[in-house]
Amino acid sequence: MAKNKPGLPEGFEIDLASPSQLGDYLDEDFAGNTARVIAAKRAPATSAPQPSAPPVATAEPARFPPSRPPASPQVASLPDKIEPVIDLNEARRRNAPKSVPFRRPGRMQFNMRPETAKMFGEIVEFVQRYSMQNDAKASEIFDAVISVLHDAKEEMAFNDVPRRGKWGTPTARAFPTALGNAFARAVASRYSKQRLE
Repeated sequence: MAKNKPGLPEGFEIDLASPSQLGDYLDEDFAGNTARVIAAKRAPATSAPQPSAPPVATAEPARFPPSRPPASPQVASLPDKIEPVIDLNEARRRNAPKSVPFRRPGRMQFNMRPETAKMFGEIVEFVQRYSMQNDAKASEIFDAVISVLHDAKEEMAFNDVPRRGKWGTPTARAFPTALGNAFARAVASRYSKQRLE
């Protein structure tokens, strides 16, 4: 078998007088279109166009059917990696991931009494002053407190926490303190068990 010479084939010429008519890259019949273009270039300029070659606009619906047609012998002879995509809209529909609407996580707002806000500010300042992280954020400290309470959730017992009662009564004022005592007992119990394990 003779080896092909490198470079352009003999008889190749570039026509700069008129624009080139390039086919669509999605054409199924690539080899047939190439043969028609070469035959049209070799034919004399005075000959009439062949009636057997349909215009691109009328042939396009036949080349892009909604379902995948059986492979022609010309497509079967091409390598697998050059297989053309026949229906571009179908391929986009198959490959497009289903978009999940972005939903922001819910946020909570806590209302604190002035005394509580002052105590929380003092805790933040204490952590910033005496820990290695001098720019610790209030949200990080609040996350740490909540995670400790959540970890001790199984140890919480509220049997000695009285009902709040009406606003302004002594029991309503004592309710946060009693709740805090229950939290403290739960945290102490949880971490004493953790030391024993």
